[in-house]
Amino acid sequence: MTRSLCTLLILLGAGAAARGDVVTESWGGEGKLTHPGTLKVVSVPGQAPRLLFDLSAIPRDATVLHASLSCAGGQPREPIRVLVADAPGVGPLKLEEPWCRSLDATEAVRTRVAEPARNLGLVAEALSGPPAACRLEVRYEGKAGRVPPQVEGLRAIHHDGQTFLRWRELPVYRPPAEATLWITRMAGLKTETAREPGKGVRDFPRAAAITLKTLRDLQGLAVRDKPAGRMRRDMAPFVRLREVPEVRYRVYRHSERITPATLKNAQLVGEADALCAYQDGFIHIHSHGEYYDPYEEGQSVIPTWSVGAGEPVLPGEAYYVHAPSAAGNVHYAVTSVQDGTENASAITDANSLAQPIEERAEPRQPVPQFVTVNRTRYGQADAAEHWFAYWLAPPFANVADNRPRRVVMAMSDAWKTPGPLSVSTRPGVGPGWKVDKLDTAYFYVEQDVAYGGDLCYSQGRDTLRSVRESKVDYFSDRYVTAMVQWALSKWDVDRSRLTSSVGTHYGVRHPELFPILWIGPYEVDYDQKWNPACGSLAGRLGPRELAETVDGAPAWDAFNIAWYLASNQDKDIPFWVHDVGGKEGGHAVEFGWQDDGKGLAALRDARQPHIAHWGGGSWSREVTAGLASMRWGGSVPAFSRCSLDGNPGNGDPADGDPWGQINGFLFWDPADTVDEATKWAMTVFLTQDCGDDVCTVDVTPRRCRVFKPRPGERFRWTNTSSADGKVVQSGETTADKWGLVTVPAARVGKGRSRITLTRD
Repeated sequence: MTRSLCTLLILLGAGAAARGDVVTESWGGEGKLTHPGTLKVVSVPGQAPRLLFDLSAIPRDATVLHASLSCAGGQPREPIRVLVADAPGVGPLKLEEPWCRSLDATEAVRTRVAEPARNLGLVAEALSGPPAACRLEVRYEGKAGRVPPQVEGLRAIHHDGQTFLRWRELPVYRPPAEATLWITRMAGLKTETAREPGKGVRDFPRAAAITLKTLRDLQGLAVRDKPAGRMRRDMAPFVRLREVPEVRYRVYRHSERITPATLKNAQLVGEADALCAYQDGFIHIHSHGEYYDPYEEGQSVIPTWSVGAGEPVLPGEAYYVHAPSAAGNVHYAVTSVQDGTENASAITDANSLAQPIEERAEPRQPVPQFVTVNRTRYGQADAAEHWFAYWLAPPFANVADNRPRRVVMAMSDAWKTPGPLSVSTRPGVGPGWKVDKLDTAYFYVEQDVAYGGDLCYSQGRDTLRSVRESKVDYFSDRYVTAMVQWALSKWDVDRSRLTSSVGTHYGVRHPELFPILWIGPYEVDYDQKWNPACGSLAGRLGPRELAETVDGAPAWDAFNIAWYLASNQDKDIPFWVHDVGGKEGGHAVEFGWQDDGKGLAALRDARQPHIAHWGGGSWSREVTAGLASMRWGGSVPAFSRCSLDGNPGNGDPADGDPWGQINGFLFWDPADTVDEATKWAMTVFLTQDCGDDVCTVDVTPRRCRVFKPRPGERFRWTNTSSADGKVVQSGETTADKWGLVTVPAARVGKGRSRITLTRD
């Protein structure tokens, strides 16, 4: 923006200073603040609006320790610019790292406290939200006035590279003692509870909990136990029963013990919200059909988070998790902030650690929450579910998040190690069956960004750091990869039998983890600009014309499979199974067919291993059974341009075949594959349920461990009948610039054919 949005003038009054206490107070317009009604927006014709803060409550000779200007709104397109009007040449106020959710106004406020006559204000050339929503918080030395109660009972433990702090919340947010429950078995509405702690499922300690009714009471809200009506998908609005204060808790870290005197030199590492201990993802929602007329179940059992096995955060407590970047012995303290006023003066043994805690810089691990047993999807047997929580922080997120993500490993007693594993990412992980097949273990990872593709987002997401100042980084990719690698290290899994239902744009990049991607109607996503998730691209990445990844690519193209395949033809991908309904109905239509034809063409042109079908029953059961039982690990063939392929069309549902398949009747024998430095050979065939006896198809070796053609190398190839050993075809071919070598138009029938490539 070339013109300023507003001019910010800070009016400071005189008064006698009183030193000693650390005072933190807030100023602004409406809302829960120390000094509400102290912000006035003044509009002068021909000039930008001005924000006038009345800060006369600060004594003129007070020592200002820090001041932060907070602005409403999300990540802006262009940088926020707030300038000191009477300081030409001085740059704009800087964002406060690492959270980037406020601007450092310390020097500006200090100047006006010391010299009120120099009150020419601050010019905000660009803001993220409305000027009237700005707030100013100032910390200074003075005499503390009315402050909120202080937290009590601070405790700390450190393990797995994380420090876990717990304390008692302010009294207004403590439920009555009789409201505490202990979960013996978590099972949605059928959750079983007891009144005392003890052992639960598989002798794992019981988790602490309260009901949703108790949680809503603490929030001052009524349970939304009636639908909004008229078959709507949105919940009824909240009804407030009573006012409750706005409470946050601030966590400080210091090499010395934190006291009122040393607090000003301590590091503010983060904040925790009131009632942060409760896992509201376990709220049970009733609905009609697919989420119509939803309403809450007041007796939903809401567990608290645990900071270690058998270490639940108790109802009435809050917590914070910090991931230190270096080892050392450090002290922590926690203060309360209520309605914009911080209690920074009462720091005692109750809210400040008397003894330091030893921290180690170790890889962070998921933390056990509880173990439960539920029936499998089809009710064949019981299955054990091991629930964990993982707290995100850089480099797995742009900023640390005190609300963890859930990860769950589930398996029936029939699962034998080393056994197959199915990996899924979900927008939320709550109650419900977790196991489908009895011989398979299931690992669920809650997405860091719901429906976000498990890949990347802007460094400035949910902050005031602009798109212009940010790059799109692969936070989600690193997070999901870390969780999968952790699961593989913890449980005895057969890596050759790993299947997945992860974000397609994440999964396609990780053949080292997932040998096969079975893409169903809910997951198929060739170009996210063409499906229901398209509306979130700008919010996750930024405007299309500005968003750029850390490796210099247009960020929106990262969610286009065709772009990725064309840019990385030398890279392997998992075996791709496109398993969707028809063009005219079902979830294929819900997610859009526009990008499917282009995506399938891209797989063909990039010579990547894939099969596909659309519409009803148009591929081989022998192929699907073979893929489901495959022990992956060796080379695989990429079939392309098969003479039996259907035509998916150009993206218009009316174009191409209404139903069809691609490579849907071709398979190979992994038992006799040869993968050597100078030779590659594989037996391929048409399945017996194919309606034709012979086809022609291009065959490209993929996922080779030893056979590594160099660009420009020449190879001889033969196609030999397995039945009689006769050479049916032969020829020469040359490796292209990506090192890919292809046997063109190989004749393949129901009688097996041996395709052999040998260095010339």
